[in-house]
Amino acid sequence: MPTKEWLEQHTKIQAYLDADLSAKLTAWMKEKNISQLSQAVVAILEHYLNDRPPKEISSQVLFDELEAVKKEVALIKASLIEAGSKSLAPKMTSEIVIFPTERMEIQYTEKEAQDGLTKSELCDRLNLTIYQADKAAKEQGMNVNDYLFKVTGWKPSDGKRPKYYPADK
Repeated sequence: MPTKEWLEQHTKIQAYLDADLSAKLTAWMKEKNISQLSQAVVAILEHYLNDRPPKEISSQVLFDELEAVKKEVALIKASLIEAGSKSLAPKMTSEIVIFPTERMEIQYTEKEAQDGLTKSELCDRLNLTIYQADKAAKEQGMNVNDYLFKVTGWKPSDGKRPKYYPADK
């Protein structure tokens, strides 16, 4: 049973609560921004008996749910970015490629000059992939054959899959 001093400091409702339950109620009221004990008890009874929280509680519940949804969306976003970066990483080069724009001397044998080089072989001599050579050509506003001629001096033959030959031969 509460002491006389405690009863003088607390309202009638709190007289029926033990110290632990009173402390929990006070903390709950502070969390829900409820200042009067009677408002708190009415809010709890409405929620419990009517199975619907009053506006003081429902706005807090919605706010808590919104915060939880925001955290979940952030986690999903981070997961998607990580998954995307893992799938794109093998397709991307780890170094920056600077495309040649001026004539470069490439190494070749007399037999290669006579037989010709494929586009892949010519690009390999420039340390480029065919994709990179196409990209470099587009950046300079020309087709890939003109670009390869500009930077190597090798002209393509006619046909669907041309071989490249030195222009001075």
